[in-house]
Amino acid sequence: MTAALQRIAYQHRRLRTVFAGPLGALLPLLVLLPALTGYGAIQSLFGIDNGAMLQKIFVFICVAVAGILVGFRIPPWPVLVLFGVFATAFFIASLLDLRDAGPGDLVLIRGTAGYVYAWCVFFVDWRQVNVRSRAVSLAFAPIIAVLISVPLSISGHTIFIMHEYTGALRLAAGMPPAYLASLALFGVIGAAWLWSLGSPWGLWVSVANAGICALTGTRGATLAAGLVFVAMLIVAVLYRLRQWRVGIGVGVVGLVAGAMLFIPLFMQRSTASAHGILGFSGRTEAWSYFMRRFQEHPWTGFGPGGATVLAEESGNATIMRSFVSPHSAYVSLLVDIGAPLFIVFLAMFAFLFWFAFRGVAHEFRGMVCVIAVACAFYGAFDNLLNAPQSAVPLALVLAMATAGVNQANSSHGADDGSRVSPRRAWREAQARKQ
Repeated sequence: MTAALQRIAYQHRRLRTVFAGPLGALLPLLVLLPALTGYGAIQSLFGIDNGAMLQKIFVFICVAVAGILVGFRIPPWPVLVLFGVFATAFFIASLLDLRDAGPGDLVLIRGTAGYVYAWCVFFVDWRQVNVRSRAVSLAFAPIIAVLISVPLSISGHTIFIMHEYTGALRLAAGMPPAYLASLALFGVIGAAWLWSLGSPWGLWVSVANAGICALTGTRGATLAAGLVFVAMLIVAVLYRLRQWRVGIGVGVVGLVAGAMLFIPLFMQRSTASAHGILGFSGRTEAWSYFMRRFQEHPWTGFGPGGATVLAEESGNATIMRSFVSPHSAYVSLLVDIGAPLFIVFLAMFAFLFWFAFRGVAHEFRGMVCVIAVACAFYGAFDNLLNAPQSAVPLALVLAMATAGVNQANSSHGADDGSRVSPRRAWREAQARKQ
């Protein structure tokens, strides 16, 4: 029995060394896989009614498999506090029964699970996956999502191009266009990380992801992606990353081409919308309603998933159709968990970005600040913490960036280069080849 266990342990150690190389990119991609298509496609493929819940279950299963393959770890303390925040919100909602539903309310259970499932990625020991592989997985996820959607579209399980009610044609690739835009935003972030590590492929992949984002016609995500793209070019020039001169030219052409793709879609959606160019597609109307309801219970909120219940109670056709979640991470959190826990959540979120700032190479630290600003901006206008296409890559990029913080990296060869200058690493690699 002991010999059998020793053989299993030996094979597991060998498997972990395999994932310390280029194949390590498959593990983050495995976690992202359920988010690479929409819940509508999952419903069609599996013949079920609740594809969104099944999608979250798939993410949890993939996180568990990744942890089994490379090991688990205790996450940084801010993540544990985040779990405590939502557990407290669940307990308060159950105790006070503000929605007349009780602790067995499915919406309350789903709402709590919908906030916490993505953060489970922090339990995987990402130190076993080298930094370049982490960046590759994020960078190529949106492109893989588009490729996956082609056969699904041909077979009738999903829609590749969505013809919106405003008349605009928006790239959907099997999911709501805004969800694809979220995935593409984090694709730009992954590509920027890849380029900062010395790989010129990061430049070209970032252009492709920015193009995907623009073709969705999603305003918040596209502006956030543009911010990250410009910051990436500045970092490339300052630190003389490989092909930085090409990057300037490609960046200018890419931004012009992106504007040519995005502005017509933006204008068509705005002018054809009954809510007007400053109406944010009905967001201001919805936010006004949700914030009025928030004032009924500002200290406790209505419990996770409360926004879904309030949307059904609104009696407003626009809100009931399009705003099951308020399309703002801040409004959603306030309504669901109340102001005190909202403040705690924001503080923990800031700590995680601080850990990410400390955990990456010096050349990428400025980019971490820009990414934090881009996520804060985008979260004001969409479901950053709820939709798998944004929540999972957000949690994943933070988990992978903070993997080596406060850890004994000397015992984990896969992460030894996380703080090494990419220029220095590249020069040393070139010298070894010669």
